Amino acid sequence: MASAVPVFGDGCYLPHKNYLQIPTIPAQTAIISYHDGQETLVVQSLLDAEGQEFGWIIPVPAPPTEMRVGTAGLIKTFQVQLQPKIITDRDFNGLSFLLILVLVITFWGLHAIYNKPGKVSFLSLLAWICLISILAAGSISLGVTGSRLSTLSGIHLEDRQTIGHYDVVTLRATSAKVLNDWLEANDLRTLDATAQAIVENYIHEGWSFVTARLLRENSGLSEPHPIVLTFPAQQPVYPMRLTALTGHSVHLELFLIGDRQWKCRNLTMQYSDQFSLQKQNDESDSWPQFRGFTYHATIGHSEAMTLLWQGCVVTKLVGDVKPKEMAADYQFQSVTDGSPYQQVVFSKSSALRESFCVGSCAWSLGLLLTVGLYLKLINGGEHRLFLTQALLILLVFSVALSLENYLVQEKIDVRDAGGRYLLRVRERNMKELAVSYLAKNPTDNAQNVAEGIKKLFNNSGALAEPNPYLGGKVTNEDSPGNFEVIKRNGKVDVRIYREDGSFIEVER
Repeated sequence: MASAVPVFGDGCYLPHKNYLQIPTIPAQTAIISYHDGQETLVVQSLLDAEGQEFGWIIPVPAPPTEMRVGTAGLIKTFQVQLQPKIITDRDFNGLSFLLILVLVITFWGLHAIYNKPGKVSFLSLLAWICLISILAAGSISLGVTGSRLSTLSGIHLEDRQTIGHYDVVTLRATSAKVLNDWLEANDLRTLDATAQAIVENYIHEGWSFVTARLLRENSGLSEPHPIVLTFPAQQPVYPMRLTALTGHSVHLELFLIGDRQWKCRNLTMQYSDQFSLQKQNDESDSWPQFRGFTYHATIGHSEAMTLLWQGCVVTKLVGDVKPKEMAADYQFQSVTDGSPYQQVVFSKSSALRESFCVGSCAWSLGLLLTVGLYLKLINGGEHRLFLTQALLILLVFSVALSLENYLVQEKIDVRDAGGRYLLRVRERNMKELAVSYLAKNPTDNAQNVAEGIKKLFNNSGALAEPNPYLGGKVTNEDSPGNFEVIKRNGKVDVRIYREDGSFIEVER
């Protein structure tokens, strides 16, 4: 889950007119914060297409009151922290004991049935179980660990500014044809008949369009920085109609922040909890962070401080959305009870183990019940064929139950970040290396510092391991497990980011 690539949250990309294929959107991730009639939408685009110049059209119900550059680390912090409960092999430390117990019950039951004992002693079985419990108490689990935009008549430009790599214009159009002419005048591909019909609906509803021209150096897959838009809205909304133009299914991941829990069609709730602001102490460091009441997830990223507030509810909705399900923008409905929720998922190996436990328990209980019910028949040596058939049916039932349990489990790939102590040691090592580098290179500019520390982190013993939270190499980004070089007041500082998005600051 943490390694899922975040992408833009609504609208569609239109390539330069020399490229005919509309860029595809394999996934979409966004944060929606709705408070006091204002919606803040944080969107980040994953662009998969040819060309270096694109126009990004984002429909909004009202002209934005604020547009600014977002950070990649904000969305990744939400992805890392607001995850389902993941069951791994470490949660099955009693598996070896269960295996031995099942073997003892099986041996005892079969011996009682097929060797005609004069008396079946349940007390002897209980004694065996107690002995094995003592021996297995300390056993180890079987698991292992841009260019300028021109204007036309019929287009009302409401705002224009440069946001990072984007040249952003907010506009209203009198018709889809006028917007098409504007796209043509700015060397972007025009809208087809289907897209024009969607745009006409937006215009009829009084919506504005945020158009961002993106310039990039390489073709293919790229991940531009996020854009943050704030605009008035009667209720939280997530525009989807233009996204349907790609003709592809989209994996959608939305983080909704509000005063209540929300749900949405075609999306499944994966996480929901109420958050409060508090101080967190860690050795000599102290920083503000939001902590969940029930599941205790923490978010300390500085950008999140403007999106969260005391007592807000954060809900994560996910789903694979087909093009036909994008015919209308996504509206959100309040959940009546609004109880905290965290989905439970399994690693692939733990799903096998959990299914084995289910099947083993069914077999053991069934065998004990069989021996108890037919004790007289066993002692009398009668109905041996009937008991054999009953045991075969019990065995088939146990295997089928185990298989069914495995198939219905939500299984995911898991990255083991290590114990909390090891993560803290890693942070301290990164801090010490950063201090040492800044001391040895007092005249390097920010770019050289970033490259030097990046190389140092990725080639220094244990730090050469992949980022424990996001995977891959450590890089210059404000996301968990990474670092960021900050230049302010003529001085270069380094920030090392923790799991919750807060940072350790290393000053030159």
